[in-house]
Amino acid sequence: MEGAKNLLAAAPDDLDQVLFPSVVWVARQPDGSQFDETADRHPDRATQGAAEVEDILQERAETAAFDTAILRCGFFYAPDSRDIREFGEQLLAGDMPIVGGGLLGRKDAELSFVHVDDAAAAFVAAIEQQASGIYHVVDDQPVTAATFVETLADLLDAPEPSRIPGWLARFFIGKVMTKGFTHPMPTTNEKARRELDWEPTYATVHEGLEQVVETWRKEGTLAELRGESSDEPATQPEAGVA
Repeated sequence: MEGAKNLLAAAPDDLDQVLFPSVVWVARQPDGSQFDETADRHPDRATQGAAEVEDILQERAETAAFDTAILRCGFFYAPDSRDIREFGEQLLAGDMPIVGGGLLGRKDAELSFVHVDDAAAAFVAAIEQQASGIYHVVDDQPVTAATFVETLADLLDAPEPSRIPGWLARFFIGKVMTKGFTHPMPTTNEKARRELDWEPTYATVHEGLEQVVETWRKEGTLAELRGESSDEPATQPEAGVA
């Protein structure tokens, strides 16, 4: 919030557009139902800052001459994502359980994901379209955290992941991350597709995770995660958004 205020204070008078990367779970619904850009927000400790920046930008845009585009993104994943790399390493070691809701961890929550490359493309599209407003940048199909983890495990030929209930997982990964895995946040990218002339290259997590694992294989990361030595020199990754 302080950073946004500083940037606005230092902005030139001829500023045309401000883009802000927010998160879709700022509008997660208490009943777990699907929502879109028109839904009421329900910020918590983890998303209060994002909600406040959204408010500041929208208020300033009403009295200033610039457009504000708020792109709420789903959970990021990519080959160079630290979290996804750790997921892969832990799955291969048989030490990456599925975090679920309920007493036994059998209740799965639908979540919205987006590959980092697709998120970057959405920001480029928002600039090219001179967009203004709120957009949800996610792939085409919400999936459960279980589906995401099981898909990655399958692509890695890793052991089938076990399960752990959220009430127990929070002692190891914290309340914020546990809530992220166990509270639904299904949303849609229909507005972004319609108004930004954008669509995800990786329409589902299966397609996106296939790209992740294939990239790991080409770059030698997969052998490294398995604790193997690779005879093939790792290729240098192309420049992109981290």
